[in-house]
Amino acid sequence: MAKNKFSEIYEVLKEEILDGKYTSNMMLPTELQLIERFSCSRNTVRRAISQLNTEGYVQSIKGKGVVVLENSCSNDFFLNMHNFKGVESIVEDKKVNTATSVLHFSKILIDNKLSKKTGFKVGSEV
Repeated sequence: MAKNKFSEIYEVLKEEILDGKYTSNMMLPTELQLIERFSCSRNTVRRAISQLNTEGYVQSIKGKGVVVLENSCSNDFFLNMHNFKGVESIVEDKKVNTATSVLHFSKILIDNKLSKKTGFKVGSEV
């Protein structure tokens, strides 16, 4: 099945960012330049840029253009908090091995402050 045009543009731009063609704090080409380059509509370019933005590679600055974000230029682990679902689900996509260790475990007594935040009864032990 053929990819959507915006997916193709997204993949090309993402690869160029990761390969260092567009470095941190560098502006991507303008919408018009991208429209000409990819022979597509403005909406298609905007969808591709929106996807890059959602994944933390770029940020749109009204009246200026689209800037490449600092951490996006490396293949190192990058954690985007936009749609955070937990570390395990994020590292799954990155093919990173993870392990969870309990470093400290103890019971505590619920005081007024914790009771308000958690709903546990004051004086109960958890």
